Amino acid sequence: EIGWHRRNRIPGSGTDVKKRGIGMGCGLWGGGGGAGTQARVTIHSSGAVEAVTGTQDIGTAIRTVIAIIVAEELGLRPEDITVKIGDTEPGLPSRGSGGSQTIGSVAPVIKTAAMAAKRKLFGHIAPLVEAVPGDLRAAGGRIYTESDLRMSIPWKEATGYLGMETISEGGVWDENLRVGDTAGVQFAEVEVDTETGIVKVIKIVAIQDCGLVVNRLTTESQINGAVIMGLGYALLEERIMDDQTGVMINPNLEDYKIPGTMEMPEIVSIAYDTDRKITGIGEPPTIPTAGAIANAVYNAIGVRIREIPITPDKVLDALG
Repeated sequence: EIGWHRRNRIPGSGTDVKKRGIGMGCGLWGGGGGAGTQARVTIHSSGAVEAVTGTQDIGTAIRTVIAIIVAEELGLRPEDITVKIGDTEPGLPSRGSGGSQTIGSVAPVIKTAAMAAKRKLFGHIAPLVEAVPGDLRAAGGRIYTESDLRMSIPWKEATGYLGMETISEGGVWDENLRVGDTAGVQFAEVEVDTETGIVKVIKIVAIQDCGLVVNRLTTESQINGAVIMGLGYALLEERIMDDQTGVMINPNLEDYKIPGTMEMPEIVSIAYDTDRKITGIGEPPTIPTAGAIANAVYNAIGVRIREIPITPDKVLDALG
């Protein structure tokens, strides 16, 4: 994807005013979540399904992930699941949303709650359809017997057998459904103008260990956003403090620079499925970006810049 063979064998060996270089960076993050979340999955006789927990969605799509997990377990579509989160009234607390801990803390509990609700539903309807609970399966909006695929009934017809009853089951945090210590590697190609010191990032390829990818669209979006944050960390973002008062003197988006459309490189995000255990993917992809860019700058100009952000004045000072 990056064309590693194109890097300068001797850093800084190019002769053009604008020199290109390629670098690599890697990173490791703990994550993985922990115990403490409570959740319930409820199946109504109408066929409606609710998943409830106290977690918060701060833009990382945990609401969507919950719907996907419950839908997969019950053989339904994510849009068939009503997800209720961020409310303390049901009395189902959750761990905090942050540190790439959310999905590792919430998903195992949601998964086991959905499994428990399904088992109870199967136990209720199995005698009515002359089957044993262990032979029942749910997929494609229907419930069927594995031994005789001709015995198949729609989901709503199956839940209709509940009559006035409602199934509502809690889950437990299963450590074996999550994994920590997620790693990632990124490659960056940059162009450095040796007359102005301006560094332009041309392309970044981000390969991230994601455990089990539950939602590929939002996972790749998370990686894209992390790369953009890492780019700002590498080239633009700098907090300037007043030595006498300790007050930040650039606390606004005019003087504190962040990446905009003109700074965007081509980003190739590769969500690498490594096993069947889930892990958080918020912070991890931000880690390798700055290192990859710094190494690419070195490969381009042949001089190390060991302080970020790598601003034009630092590049020109390094070049002498």
